[in-house]
Amino acid sequence: MSNKDYKELKKGFEAFKQHCSSQINSLQDRISKLEQKAESRNLSSGESLESFVEKLSPENHQQCATAIGYYYDRKQGEEFTFKDIEQGFLESRWKKYSNMSMLKSKLINEKEWFMESGEDQEGNVVYKLTKEGINFVEVELKK
Repeated sequence: MSNKDYKELKKGFEAFKQHCSSQINSLQDRISKLEQKAESRNLSSGESLESFVEKLSPENHQQCATAIGYYYDRKQGEEFTFKDIEQGFLESRWKKYSNMSMLKSKLINEKEWFMESGEDQEGNVVYKLTKEGINFVEVELKK
């Protein structure tokens, strides 16, 4: 191997090493943010999602999803994704709805309880409750 080839190989290796280091730092930042988000969901409201949903006694998946959305939106002060709603079903010990896209359509288009609010860092659509959704939980479910 010539000296020139060695220098080119070393230069390529250094670039690769820098790229890997950058990717590791990016992943560490994402992990830290996700850990902070998980921690805030567990501590900020003082009430678990499971006990909040249980207290409201929703009668169906639409009502349960809206209660979960309310918990994230109003109690945690965070927008949420439908992955959060799916996880919320598990945390509140409800069976996951069999057709999440249909549930999403019903909550956004028919009931008008959820509205799109933008995208998160991973490109997932985030939602928040509409006034109608907030009113449903605060008036109908909290009876």
